Amino acid sequence: MLCHLNSALQQEEAELYKCIDYTKTLPVDFRHIKMSSIGFHSAVEFINKHRSRSTSPAVSIPDQKHNEEGEIRPETHEEDTSGNNTSRKRDTFTKFHASKKRRLSQTQLDLKKHKDRIQKVKSQNLLLDTEKHKLQMVVPELECLGRCDELESIELSSFHELTNDIVQDVCSSALRVYYDSKSLRDNKTVSDYIEKVFSSVPRHVFDLLDKQSKEKKDKAHVLKCTVLRANNLPAKQYTGTGDVYCIAGVVEKKNINSRASIRKLKEEGLVNQTWQSTVKLKTLDPDWKESFEISITDSHHHYLVIELWDCQKDQEGLAKFFHKEDHFIGRCTYLLHDIPANGEEKTLELMSKRLSGTVTIFLKIIGKTGDKDSQEMYLTHKQLLECIISSESKTDEGHVAHWNCQLPPEAEKLLVQHGLLHHIPPLQHAAIRLNILWKYHRVYRIEVNALNELLRMIRDHESGVHHSNESRLFWIHQLLKDLEEIRNHIINIMKSHLLFFNNFRTFKSISLLKDYLLLLHSLYQIKLIKVHLPKEEHDLKDVLTNAIQMAVPHWMILFTANKKHNHTSLESSLTDLKEICAHCLRQCERAFETVHPIFNGIGVDYFSPFYFSLQKILSGDAESRLKENVSSDTGLLTYVIYRTLQRIVNYSDQVNPVFLKKQKSSLSITKFHDWFEGYVSGWFHAARVSLKGRMDRIIQLDTVVETIDKAPFSSSAVDTHAIFLQIVSYWKEFNWPDRGQSLACLITVVESLCELITYYTQRIISKVKEKLDTGTFTDHDGGIIITNQLCVALNNVHHVSFVLKSVRDELDLERYYKWLDEEKQQDGLPLSERADNMITDLLKVAIEEMWNNIDHIIILLKTKLSPSVTGFIPKILRAPLNADPDQVIEPLIEYITDSVGKLGELLLAPMFLDILHHLWINIVESLFHSYDKIQHTSETRPLHIRLSFVLIHLSDFFEADGKGLNKRIIESEQYLALKNSLFYAVQSTEDIIKTFCSDLVRQQISSKNEFGHLHISHIYHQTEGVLSVEILMAENLPALDRNGKSDPFVQVLLLPPFVFSEANKRIHKTETQKETLNPFFNETINLTTNLGSLLKDGSILVLAVFDHDTFGRNDFAGLCALSCETIPVDHKGIEPKMEHLYLFHYEKTEAYKELELRHNADSLAHDFLKLMKKFAYDGQTHTGHPFHRLLHIH
Repeated sequence: MLCHLNSALQQEEAELYKCIDYTKTLPVDFRHIKMSSIGFHSAVEFINKHRSRSTSPAVSIPDQKHNEEGEIRPETHEEDTSGNNTSRKRDTFTKFHASKKRRLSQTQLDLKKHKDRIQKVKSQNLLLDTEKHKLQMVVPELECLGRCDELESIELSSFHELTNDIVQDVCSSALRVYYDSKSLRDNKTVSDYIEKVFSSVPRHVFDLLDKQSKEKKDKAHVLKCTVLRANNLPAKQYTGTGDVYCIAGVVEKKNINSRASIRKLKEEGLVNQTWQSTVKLKTLDPDWKESFEISITDSHHHYLVIELWDCQKDQEGLAKFFHKEDHFIGRCTYLLHDIPANGEEKTLELMSKRLSGTVTIFLKIIGKTGDKDSQEMYLTHKQLLECIISSESKTDEGHVAHWNCQLPPEAEKLLVQHGLLHHIPPLQHAAIRLNILWKYHRVYRIEVNALNELLRMIRDHESGVHHSNESRLFWIHQLLKDLEEIRNHIINIMKSHLLFFNNFRTFKSISLLKDYLLLLHSLYQIKLIKVHLPKEEHDLKDVLTNAIQMAVPHWMILFTANKKHNHTSLESSLTDLKEICAHCLRQCERAFETVHPIFNGIGVDYFSPFYFSLQKILSGDAESRLKENVSSDTGLLTYVIYRTLQRIVNYSDQVNPVFLKKQKSSLSITKFHDWFEGYVSGWFHAARVSLKGRMDRIIQLDTVVETIDKAPFSSSAVDTHAIFLQIVSYWKEFNWPDRGQSLACLITVVESLCELITYYTQRIISKVKEKLDTGTFTDHDGGIIITNQLCVALNNVHHVSFVLKSVRDELDLERYYKWLDEEKQQDGLPLSERADNMITDLLKVAIEEMWNNIDHIIILLKTKLSPSVTGFIPKILRAPLNADPDQVIEPLIEYITDSVGKLGELLLAPMFLDILHHLWINIVESLFHSYDKIQHTSETRPLHIRLSFVLIHLSDFFEADGKGLNKRIIESEQYLALKNSLFYAVQSTEDIIKTFCSDLVRQQISSKNEFGHLHISHIYHQTEGVLSVEILMAENLPALDRNGKSDPFVQVLLLPPFVFSEANKRIHKTETQKETLNPFFNETINLTTNLGSLLKDGSILVLAVFDHDTFGRNDFAGLCALSCETIPVDHKGIEPKMEHLYLFHYEKTEAYKELELRHNADSLAHDFLKLMKKFAYDGQTHTGHPFHRLLHIH
């Protein structure tokens, strides 16, 4: 297996190398090719044309296949016989052979690491191959990055090529540094490390070099210093001037922060030699030009300290009595190892936060072993670093690939001391290390972030270059060369980054991209390289934008090379286009979600140029293929392409408008809908055919399932609902931009939904009807047998009916209508109104047809169940009157529980409640008919009581503690009427009369000013047992005579009659007032009764106003009714209660109607009704009396 993978790796890397090679020679303006018009093949011709001008071999696009993983796999070809290609391939593989063994071992490790993952991906691909139309191709995420980088790294055959003599010289230099530095001499590990680095040096030679270096370690050097001048010193004398002199000495690093003066340090033995200048009088800018020499042993840890003092001797006037000691002005320090071999002039600032001033000196160290030529010191330091890196990066198997460039502490200490001794500044050291590591990277590769740290160091120290002597700039040229080479290398990678980073499949490739971008960004922060770049390449954003736009065509050409030619049919061409679109979509997702944030981190917009280039190429090829030969036979295939392009176009919102403005172009892919106009009808036709076929298979494979409430229905209903949701999802994803065409498609979608539901309902109901016709669901008596199959059919239809009713919400038509109305129509009628009318009609017809199919079964079920249930009512009424009501009603409850309860177990809740509702209506109707047949006498009261018990008990049973019928449904109008009638039917006549009296009081309260006012006062005299009612006056009485007047009088009585028989023995009335509508009575009527009677329930005081007629009976004008409970009882200070009452005509209440039902068989009811008829209004006024009409009285 590994041999096979090794062979595949060689072929793949060879092809990638060839791709990178010819793309390097393309001109920068390649990105401006209008790919939308010339397509992929023209792009390849353009490359070949360019290569022919540059005498480069032409690019031949190899025949390629897509492997199981969806990637390009070159076929094995015979070697090209052309000389150029053959020699070029031979050279390439000759160079590549040097690193093949190392890369093969790395590949083996990677394969071992990802063996399980690769196996999993392959098994997934086997499953994917069985799906004919897959919207997005899944490509396995295998780690194989950096191929191009490895191919480019073979430009150098080796890394470390120092001769033995040079290595020995470098070893001697390292040993001298070791013995010259006190800090290194105390560290035995550094000595061991030097021996390890130079292990290639023979032992006897190494010992000799070590001995020679040790003998030279104590050689002293001389510091020669010339103090030139001081400037801008602060004044220490009242005259504003000073008498200035300076003192100099060499101080160790550990004492440099001591606040003691040089004189004090010398007294303490911490300074060996000091020097003092002459005193410059009356000046703040002394000029000395005086020199001195001091012996030094370790320039790496010693500082030159210069102190300035103001002399106080020979002061004039009173000053000489107050100032005895010299005034300290300030000090400055300088590290001796910073002194170059040729010496330098340095201006130092005084170390004081409050005072200013500078001292200018010239320094040079004489007799220093490192006093060599600067180029020689540079070369020695570079060779030492090269030896150390070679030693650290090497293992038994050779140099390490992807080295992290980390050096041990001993190496860093040695390099620091060597740099100090040889006057290598930090910038020069960083340049040397960059040169060596870049050289190593070109051969073996290192971790890129190590170079990034060096570039930041160069950026931080490059300011010192401008102050260097011209003779020391030789290494700057090498640094610029290295920087330019690194820049070009990264730019070339970015021009082919999709290939180089293997389409960003792994975290490792993404991390490597980030490192390269940060490296390039740090490089562009260095001012040295910007000066040497062309003006058009100064802006990193523009450079990367151009590289991104070039990378996309390279990747697309390589990927689509074999998908443009040799298409035997339209279907094969569209199949290739589907795969291309799927890969482009995946690349867009990675570009936006993964790559763009990385580029954006350095302020570069990656996605805009990437998407612009990709859509330009893709739109040109897709449009040409789709418009080449439109056919309805490719419906599903073209729809997959449409959906993929739609998802690609969704990313167009992420393109920066500023970028498009600079390109002076728009995104042509946004008009992709135009390419599919000829395919839309085929999509819907194919969808309909597919749906019907799926529906037939669903019904054939139908199985019974259960809902949460254990009601069974078939799997076909669930699958039908799923198909419905798929159609809805299809519509939402369709998103056609033209409103007219979109509306036509929407109508087609709704028609398809209606056809789907209707077709399914017909198939389900037809099966049930067959069994009903054959008698499968009926018993010998004609009664219906409740079976699972019957209930499943009903549940299925109810389920799909709910689906059809939810079409508006699922399709989100409200939002769609708003979108339709954004475009105004010429006739002024909103497009949404037209759409809603058509959709409403379609849904209405479909729902009606669906319920017409099922109504036969539901009606049959209801009609078969209802007679059986209602047949128990007569049996209940015929039961003995002394029987227990619970036992009488128990057979009915058991039957409902057995028969209807089974429906509750098998039917869905909405369907079951609908049947319960129907049964309840029939039961209430049956009870009402039974109630009408029962006479209202005292003997029949037990039947009414039983009927009331049955009604209440059944209502509770059907409500089932809130789990059955809703209370609002149970308490229908007919139910409430029956309940009220039974409420009065079970009461005694006395109680009903009391109830009616209470009804009169309620009518009095709600009465209005229609028949006039009556003003009275009343009080009960307990001692006399008399109720006194004073009739004061009446107002606005109705005219009951033909002259427009009335002859009113007031009759007073207490009700109920059986309570107040004593008080009503005679008629109590006032005098008649002639011809007036506003009579004044001012009469008191006394009624004899006891207080207990007045306080009984239903006791009322009635005042009736009549119009006195000489001939015939008196005309009734109206009455007033007061509850006797409101009549005050006389006590001390209690006054009669005044009342201002409206006259009213009473209405017949339920209690009154019950009395009417009893008046024939009940004397008490008969007498009361006879009394109340006197107070009944006959609807006649002054023209209504028959005698008046006879005499023509006017």
